[in-house]
Amino acid sequence: MSILKVDTLQPATSSFVDIAGHVIGHGHVEHTTQLNVTSTSYVDSGISLSYTAKKANSKLLISWCVPCEHYDAGSNSELIGELLLYKDGSTVGSSYNSFITHENIKRSGGPVTAQFLLDAVDTNAHTWKLYSKTSADTFTIFRYNVKGSLTILEIAQ
Repeated sequence: MSILKVDTLQPATSSFVDIAGHVIGHGHVEHTTQLNVTSTSYVDSGISLSYTAKKANSKLLISWCVPCEHYDAGSNSELIGELLLYKDGSTVGSSYNSFITHENIKRSGGPVTAQFLLDAVDTNAHTWKLYSKTSADTFTIFRYNVKGSLTILEIAQ
C-alpha cells in the first residue's frame, strides 16, 4: 500500500491541457443577413470571426457552410459562385476557397462548404472573413436569411 503526503498543492502553469491531437480552443459564428453578389471581384460576405490561437505551433481547422442560390441565368450559361478565406484583410491563398456551379438554370441553390487545416503561426488575434464573387448574374448568399457559419477548431500538435 502506498501513501501520498503533500504539504502544498500548486496549480499547473498552463491554464489548459495541451495534448497532441486534442482541441484546445474554438471559435464559431453564425450569420443570416442576405447578400446579393453581382460583382466578379471579391466582396465582403458579412461573415467574420476573430480568433486568438493558444499555441503558435497548433493547427487551425477552419470550416464554413454558407447557403447560396443562383438565379436568372440564361440558357447555355454556367454560373460560378465562389467564397474565399481572408485573414486580417488579405487572402490566405487562392486555394482556400470553395465554389458552386450551375448550368442552364432559372433558380438553383445549395450549401457552399469547405474545410482546411492551417498552421496557427502565432498567438496574436486575427480576423477571418469570407469574401464572395460571381462569374455572372446574381449569386445570393444567406438567401431568405438562412443561417450560415464559420468555425475554427484549434488542435494541439
